[in-house]
Amino acid sequence: MTRPDYAAELVDRIAIYDLYARYERNAELFVIDTHYSTGVRIDFEPGLQAATVKSKTLNISGMRQEDGSTKMAQAHGEYTDRVEKIDGDWKIVDRYWHNQGSTLGTQLAEGSGGMLGN
Repeated sequence: MTRPDYAAELVDRIAIYDLYARYERNAELFVIDTHYSTGVRIDFEPGLQAATVKSKTLNISGMRQEDGSTKMAQAHGEYTDRVEKIDGDWKIVDRYWHNQGSTLGTQLAEGSGGMLGN
């Protein structure tokens, strides 16, 4: 059975996926900031103007130290977000982070591509 709002819902799903693909938080603080979100589940509220989004996320970031080295951090877990369509664009309006693990203070292995034979 085809629902009359199916096409609009599909367009909104793509826009929300795009929101997550473009998301880079605090990028100005880090020399490296890689943010992966996958397993994205979107549950729309009636009217398609708001939704709850859950995503599995891996964030790898690095901050330049005074001595020129880069200290790395990695966090993985799940976001539960509330998104709303505001002036035609989807925005994250509320966010909860479910931390499942972190690695802090590791060193960036400069030139590590050589380890892989590249």
